[in-house]
Amino acid sequence: EAYFTGHGWHRDDFTSGGMPWHAVPFDSERRAYLKKKFNVRFGPYLIALDSAGRKLSIDYEDLEHKSIQQCLEDPAQQEASYVCLEILRKIKLGLPFPEQEADLAMQYAARVGLRQEDPHFSCLREVLSERQQELEKSAKTKCQQIVRALDSRQKVTVQEVEDAINFATQRRLCQDDPDFSRLLKTLAEEKGKGSHKGK
Repeated sequence: EAYFTGHGWHRDDFTSGGMPWHAVPFDSERRAYLKKKFNVRFGPYLIALDSAGRKLSIDYEDLEHKSIQQCLEDPAQQEASYVCLEILRKIKLGLPFPEQEADLAMQYAARVGLRQEDPHFSCLREVLSERQQELEKSAKTKCQQIVRALDSRQKVTVQEVEDAINFATQRRLCQDDPDFSRLLKTLAEEKGKGSHKGK
């Protein structure tokens, strides 16, 4: 069953009716008690409880795409969806990109079998895909700069080559990329020369 508490509502709006669910009486102390118990600070706010009174993680945004029953079908999948949503909120707020959290969330979602069409999962996947493209682009640019310097006979140190390789590796640039591959080969050759000199 669904119960409406009307947090932040005026009396006239609260009592005007028109909603197909029960409501906690406007003057009831239970409204303030529930607000404090579940730390409600803004609306709309959805709280779902199981038969034992335990709080379940369901966000009101989920109900735009599925019913409460669907949200409750698999607690692990529902939790994974909620984790994805929290990361999307951090990104939207402009906080430092939660790289590790996002990776772990995607792994968790895959492990519990979260549906690909889940709105939060699919949105986070799209955001991560766009970010990865940006990271790869910056890595390709870095590698291209060093390769051009090598081709034009400019002085390039082994450290600069290693830095470019580390930069590309951190951004998961595929080693099949021609410039990245060229730098890996160059570094191997330079280290080979160093080992021969040592002998």
